[in-house]
Amino acid sequence: MTILHIVRQSSGGIKKHVASLIEALAPDYYQILASSEDLYSILSSKTKQRVISIPLIIGDQAEITDILSGIRLGRMAREKDTRIIHCHGYIAAVAGIAAAKVSNAALIVTAHNLFPKSTNLSRAVAQFVLKKASRIIAVSNAVKESLISTGVPSRQIIVIPNGINSADFNKMSRDEARKLLNINPSSEIVLCASRLTKDKGIEYLIKAASLLAKSKPEIKFIIAGEGPDRKKLEAKARELCGNQIVFLGYRDDISILLAASDATVLPSLSEGLPMFLLESMAAGKAVVASSVGGIPDILEDGKNGILVAPADEKALAAGIERVLSSPQLSASLGEAARRLVENEFTIERMVDRTKEVYRCATS
Repeated sequence: MTILHIVRQSSGGIKKHVASLIEALAPDYYQILASSEDLYSILSSKTKQRVISIPLIIGDQAEITDILSGIRLGRMAREKDTRIIHCHGYIAAVAGIAAAKVSNAALIVTAHNLFPKSTNLSRAVAQFVLKKASRIIAVSNAVKESLISTGVPSRQIIVIPNGINSADFNKMSRDEARKLLNINPSSEIVLCASRLTKDKGIEYLIKAASLLAKSKPEIKFIIAGEGPDRKKLEAKARELCGNQIVFLGYRDDISILLAASDATVLPSLSEGLPMFLLESMAAGKAVVASSVGGIPDILEDGKNGILVAPADEKALAAGIERVLSSPQLSASLGEAARRLVENEFTIERMVDRTKEVYRCATS
């Protein structure tokens, strides 16, 4: 059976999810990857032998361009006897429904984030498309509830959380990582890996850092990621925190950065189920995160992490100070987090449940 994956625009987390899924499916399925970003390049050479990569055209008139792209993809899917069209994200589903119509394949949509609250044509089109999907995979209960609130029937939605390979995040010691990255062994490092957009709440992390800088000048905040707000956020960080916050841009060595860190932080205002949360937990780090979206589904305050109110720099600063000031608490939270991810959020579990969705959609 052949599967067509459509990925219109993706953040680092969605890229990682799709790449992991394609890698795991490769032994059992031929796959076509239609993407506007260079996902194909991060696949292993063995997987590439069973994956066809084609560009996804994006224009200024997004909905029209997506429909035209979908028709083109549908013709290819029909030629390749494609049974499943799997769209990753709401906008990708617009191309997906056109492709499914042309090819007569089943349409599967993975919803990685809460359904957008903005009222525009894209939202209306996405609502229409979702109701036509054979099945929608929500990465968290919060995402499922946001879909139901827009009128998508509950019976169409199945919750399949993201999965990761925990072993990838336990290969290097703190000292080894710091030596490799040239980080002072005595510094306290707080890591955030995020797309630099308003909904990720980085401005509140900067404000929290400025509050902590007064009493803990030795703390360094490392922010890995790119996005349209980078210059604005860097300027704000320089104004409030001097050189205590370092912006690294996009990094593909998150596992090493995690090994070098003392704690991680997710100050998001909205989330589905962030990959960086799972990666932090797999690395055994104490996580301080906003209680939004799918984060409270797996992070329990005081048990395997620290939850704080969103858009509250004082609460965020207090949470960070709490884990840094108590190595015993930090270690306890990190160990509980690691056990949970190793038991419940594996790639194998995610892929097995996704395969079952495929089987049901094509039976």
